Amino acid sequence: MVSAVIVLIVIVIGMFLFAYFKKTEIQNEVPHSLPVNEDIAYQEIRRVEAKHFYADGTHTIVGEIPFQTPCELLDWDVTIAESYPEQVTVDFMVINNLKRALK
Repeated sequence: MVSAVIVLIVIVIGMFLFAYFKKTEIQNEVPHSLPVNEDIAYQEIRRVEAKHFYADGTHTIVGEIPFQTPCELLDWDVTIAESYPEQVTVDFMVINNLKRALK
């Protein structure tokens, strides 16, 4: 009985260590020392978790980006790299109507 409790404790500690090391690894992948430009909204967002669906010749990307106000719109630009397999980059831009109205 005591050995089962010890094994359980070691497994739980191992899970926490694994989560800590994975979190550290992910944080090291994202550059944090990028130049800051006050005119660019949401420049701190570098990655968006999204789902990709393909049906009837149409690609659909579904995700979520929290905005500061409901007045902001999302625009995008798609770049297709000539490679095999094809690689597609979707650049998102936030159109901040409030800042434009104040200028």
